[in-house]
Amino acid sequence: MALDHPHRVAAVAPLDILPPLEVWRLMDDWLAQRYYHWAFLSRDEFPARLINHDPVFYFLHQTLGGPSGALNVFDSRALVAYDRVAQRPEVVAAWCKDYWFAARDDLAHDRADLGRTLDVPALGRQGSCRRDSVARWRSGAATSLA
Repeated sequence: MALDHPHRVAAVAPLDILPPLEVWRLMDDWLAQRYYHWAFLSRDEFPARLINHDPVFYFLHQTLGGPSGALNVFDSRALVAYDRVAQRPEVVAAWCKDYWFAARDDLAHDRADLGRTLDVPALGRQGSCRRDSVARWRSGAATSLA
């Protein structure tokens, strides 16, 4: 959005994330173990059908609890809300579609935007299991922040 509508964006904050093009470029055994959901959720209707059989287990225990190692790092009210929405098939479908588009449309947009920069204030933060996401945004390895 920032590159497509720079007059509407005052600042950006890529928090603990890489652009889809970078995720797919970097996908190796290390990243695949941590980001398995990128490939899994990007498949047509298959993942939603599986997840809907036990969405709470998938989302709370595999997605949230998996990378962090424990659910106690999350506020209990947030977990209750996640539990509630995870049981709605349309929510599961939306989760999957987000990754479906990331593997298709978003990749095409990222490729088209390679080399473009944006000159706005930016705040970048990364978690401990991410591979230098802030440095990648700065370096121009992806669409960069000047």
